[in-house]
Amino acid sequence: MAKAVLKNIYKSYDDNLVLNDINLTIKDRNFVSLLGPSGCGKTTTLRIIAGLTKLDKGEVRVGERVLASSKDNIFINPENRQLGMVFQNYAIWPHMSVQDNVSYPLQKRKKEFKLSKSEINKKVLKSLKTVELDGLEERMPHQLSGGQQQRVALARALVMEPKLLLLDEPLSNLDKKLRGQMRFEIKALQEKTDITIVYVTHSQTEAMAMSDKIAVMMDGEIVQYDTPKNIYEKPKDKRAADFIGLINFFPGIVEKKDGENIYVKSKFFSKSLVSKEYSNIYSVGEEINIGIRPQDINLVNENNSVSEGVIKRVTFLGDNYDYLININNKDVRFSSTQDLNLKRGEKINLDIEKIILLKK
Repeated sequence: MAKAVLKNIYKSYDDNLVLNDINLTIKDRNFVSLLGPSGCGKTTTLRIIAGLTKLDKGEVRVGERVLASSKDNIFINPENRQLGMVFQNYAIWPHMSVQDNVSYPLQKRKKEFKLSKSEINKKVLKSLKTVELDGLEERMPHQLSGGQQQRVALARALVMEPKLLLLDEPLSNLDKKLRGQMRFEIKALQEKTDITIVYVTHSQTEAMAMSDKIAVMMDGEIVQYDTPKNIYEKPKDKRAADFIGLINFFPGIVEKKDGENIYVKSKFFSKSLVSKEYSNIYSVGEEINIGIRPQDINLVNENNSVSEGVIKRVTFLGDNYDYLININNKDVRFSSTQDLNLKRGEKINLDIEKIILLKK
């Protein structure tokens, strides 16, 4: 397996700058997700690694091998990069059996690799066993479920023993329940094979569940590259905070600092909010954004309240209750795992358990 490094990657289509100075280091045997909305540049980044799209400027390195470099005029063709790729639509041949689909890349290059028929069959069976499809070699694609078809595509990518596996939204065509199941299967596969994976998705749930690290992409840039936990709890950018999980934003200002504590005030709260996380980052008088996750809002009595709100909507979501509250003419999301028996139009008093501070 191998470490992958993207250095100062730029890509434009006509006058449209798609990738703007992308720098990314993916450690050996890590699972890294490129996460962001449609059009943010994540698939273009993956295709540049694969060699399916040529970069305008920068360098791509996997292990000790330079795959593309604008400076040194290097470009290795996709078939010679020793990478595996699974596309959104799987791209398996409908007229070929499972065995033939998986063996196809080996058959195309058997002379180059000097592989006998028995050696090819051995590699195919090993790959199918890895994705738990052994025994289904003679099945045709139309006889397989969506999850099995996806595993055929994974087996075909793995049969070449790639240094890096690239996955481009491979679960997007599956139903919700199957997506949840396949998330864990892909992660288990990565742990079993020790392969390095780069995974493109617009689903924060997929990225959070599987990744060692996530690169949050917006407008052709990486706005944060960190562990799922740090991106959720300590986002460095308002765009990253807004994309990962639900969050409410309030304008605020730093009122004072006292040791490790930082006090911020906002017109939406009757009392200052306190945090220990940001004392070394912001200055007194600095305007900031106060981010509050829905689950960090608590109901309290009037004496302990920092704000008063009115219930506008109550929605039961199965594992939690989602409330829309109006605070001083601002709609705010609040959630609880318990039925608080709140009704539309009811006045409530709120306290804030935790805040996230971000630059204005």
